[in-house]
Amino acid sequence: MGLWQAKDVLATGYRWVVGDGKKIIATKDPWLSRKRDFKVENHWRYEGRSETVSSLFYPGTNIWDVDKVYELFNVDDANTILATFVLQHLVEDRIVWAMSNDEIYNVKTGYHFWHNRNIGDSICTRSGGWNKLWNNLPVRNHLRHRGIPVTILCPLCNVDVEHLLHVFFDCTFAKECWHAAGVSLDMSQVFFALDWLLNKIETSSYVESIKLATILWGIWFWRNKKVWEDRIVPANTAMELAFNTIHKWRKARKQEEPASTNRSNADSLSNRKWRPPPQGMLKVNVDASVFPRSETFSVGNVVRDHNGMFIAAKVMSLPRPATILEAESIGVREALSWIMQRGDEQGIIESDSLLTIRALQGKKKYLLEVGHVVDSCKSIIQSIPGFVLSYVRKQANKVAHDLVRYPCSVNCSHVFTSPPSQLLETIMNNCSNE
Repeated sequence: MGLWQAKDVLATGYRWVVGDGKKIIATKDPWLSRKRDFKVENHWRYEGRSETVSSLFYPGTNIWDVDKVYELFNVDDANTILATFVLQHLVEDRIVWAMSNDEIYNVKTGYHFWHNRNIGDSICTRSGGWNKLWNNLPVRNHLRHRGIPVTILCPLCNVDVEHLLHVFFDCTFAKECWHAAGVSLDMSQVFFALDWLLNKIETSSYVESIKLATILWGIWFWRNKKVWEDRIVPANTAMELAFNTIHKWRKARKQEEPASTNRSNADSLSNRKWRPPPQGMLKVNVDASVFPRSETFSVGNVVRDHNGMFIAAKVMSLPRPATILEAESIGVREALSWIMQRGDEQGIIESDSLLTIRALQGKKKYLLEVGHVVDSCKSIIQSIPGFVLSYVRKQANKVAHDLVRYPCSVNCSHVFTSPPSQLLETIMNNCSNE
């Protein structure tokens, strides 16, 4: 797909964020974050209507008029509208790129958005994405069907028509590659090779799947070398080079990890274990868990002192969908509000969400709905300067991680003055690792 064709798909990745609601046409514009296309359903009831989102508020407020919403929209759309967050301070409606946390379009998020809309979230599903992926490979048989005047014969053997099964399995070069890689294939009883290959990958171990993918990549790589550079090597050499390339890539990835780890305190090895705060201070560990199917999320906070002793904990469940950044930011905000209520003056708030800590410590302005949560956190932090934010690895945040999975009714909260049973082992382990 070219850029001109892709623009129509990419345009659907933008949506409105509700401010005063005066610019958004409720029945036409993309503004509902919980909808796949951000719009109300294509319903006959909405034809010819052009009311703005602001007309759905009580007069002079940014609060939904519930009766009016249910009167004007079907039940599903009405529920979605009423679950849509609206800023309560006066700001204008704004258009944002909804596929990234910073609301700004870039090639990477644009590609992922196009990929998910056209191929699917995972190619290894039977929803058609697997076949779409293979059918997009420009083998000569496909090119001919699209009206491109190219020779139809395989460039590697010049014997048979170049189609997918021939390139990867039937061609002499392909057979020699599989043999050179030490993989024996019996295709005599295989009628649908793509389904067979998908099943093979799904049922193989991780190492075997990597091997299969490397062989396929090597065959296609040298097929392209032949087409574009008229270069070819023996099959055993092709496989040796393919596996060497994968080995070097994996080795480079391993070498990058300690280098990136040393670049910031956020990734330091010391953050793998929970550490007590300095004497006289408290430490609050924060975590959040999002449950997409039930469209809820939970946040949990655990307070301990400089001896590692449990002081208090709080868990709450909220009835709306949220991104990870939203849920984690709300978790930090709840921790900050709780600290103010308790009257604590000094301490450390730890989260294992680096994205959230960077958002709260940075100067960037977030235009999506999460922006109001980030701003409120920053405001509270300024009012209690004795507390600081810190990032830790998940291993050091296990107490909060376990707490946030404590059974809790939606829209309710639990406060613990003694540790619940499922936290005891982790708390004891933390104390023994000091």
